[in-house]
Parts: sequence; C-alpha cells; structure tokens
Amino acid sequence: MKTILLFTTILLSTFTANAQLAEDFNGATFPPTGWTTFVGTNGEGDDGYRNWTRYSNSIAMCRPDASVTAGETAEDWMVTHQFVVDAATPTLAFAMCDFSSSVTNSVYTVRVSTASQTTHSDFTILYTQTESDLTPFNLNPDHHVDLSSYVGQNVYVAFVLEQNDGDYALIDDVSMIAGTTAVENVTLASKVTVYPTITKDFFTIKNEGNTPLSNVSLIDATGRIVLNQDLDDLLGSKKIDLINLNPGQYFLKIDTDNFKSVTKRIIIK
Repeated sequence: MKTILLFTTILLSTFTANAQLAEDFNGATFPPTGWTTFVGTNGEGDDGYRNWTRYSNSIAMCRPDASVTAGETAEDWMVTHQFVVDAATPTLAFAMCDFSSSVTNSVYTVRVSTASQTTHSDFTILYTQTESDLTPFNLNPDHHVDLSSYVGQNVYVAFVLEQNDGDYALIDDVSMIAGTTAVENVTLASKVTVYPTITKDFFTIKNEGNTPLSNVSLIDATGRIVLNQDLDDLLGSKKIDLINLNPGQYFLKIDTDNFKSVTKRIIIK
C-alpha cells in the first residue's frame, strides 16, 4: 500500500510540474489549484481583502491599497503552478486591464522563476506595463510574453501589481500559446461588437467572425454578475434585454467554448 501511495504522489507531482498553463479563473476556488498569492518583501500590501481575489467569479483582480506607508510601494503577487514551457507553445498570453482613467503610478509586471514559487529574488521581470499602456475597463487579450528561452524548463510565472493607493489590476484567460494565437485573440475581439454602448433597455451583440459565442455576463462595478445569458453558439446578432438595472458602468464578458473571451464596456442610463 505504501508503494502505491508513493507512486501516486510522484505521479501527481510530475503531472503538476508538467501540466500546461490554461486558467480562466472560473473554478470553485481562488487562487486556483497550485497557484498562490503573497505580498512583497517589505510586507506592504495586504494578503487578505486587498490582495489578489476573484472578480465576478471569472476574472482575477487585485485592489489598490490605501494603507501603504508613505514612500513605500506595495507588491501584490499572484503566481502560477509550476509548468514546463513547450517548444510548440512558448508564448504566455493573457487578457489585462485596469479600472481608472487617472494615472496613479501603478506598475504591472510579469516575472518568471525556475527555482521557486515564493522566493521574490528568484524571479526575473520579463514584461512591464504602466497605467498609460492600458485602457480602463477594456480587458484586452493582446498581452503576451515570449518564454522561448525557457523551453524545456519548469517555471513559475508571477503577475505583480506595484502601487501605493494606485489602480486595480485585472487578469483573465492565462494560457501558453503558439505565436499566431495571440493574433487570433485580437482578431476575435475585433470581430465582436456591442451596440449601443450607452443604453437603457437593451444592447445587441454582433459576431462577424467564425468563432461561436457561448455566453454573456453583465458585471457591475462591485464585481457582481447582474445578468448571465446563454448565447447558443452565436454566429450573427442577438439582442439582449436589460430589465431593472441601476444606471452605471458595466463590464460585458462574452465567452466562447475554446478558452477565449471578449470583454466590452457599456453604460446604462
């Protein structure tokens, strides 16, 4: 029996280390299995409410922290499970945005470690974005990081928000892809339109691409899903009625069946 348990443990550990990266944050737990969250070496930030959490049960979100010591910078880390970078899919792809159009000097980095999941100094920064690089409430899928220099190696990837009472960070649809897939994700976003974007009673989703749309969620500013509707593998157009919703700004998260999504923004009068 001990031999069987030992073999099972080794098998599971091997599977975790070699599992390819594909995460849409729709699972029952957060952080996802094998992932972890923590703060920077100076202890600033908060590994409770204001660290990485889940927005509307489908997007990873990190809130800004107003309690950071003056002159200090908080770091909130979200790190993947260990995986092997495959030569056929060496590009890290993900969707990302912030919340506010004002600039509060937040910095967003992607870091890679081959040594450990939780030792800060083991990570190397490969990708940096500032607030001026992002469009508020536009969960743009065109973020990708070349990991080809790590092919064949076991790695951890960290998403880090650096700020002092700064802006939010939202991350979704993290996966390893071939180089062309990032272009395909951008093409999908350009083929799906929503109108009118300022409305009261309804909006229409129009899909001019060849990827069927499976579901749409309407998310308010607190992260609550206020409308969730099956799109029945939509190719073409579909009108969505809005009933008894408060005025304000909303996210529209439009999903497909093949681990892709499009995020739009509408305003309800």
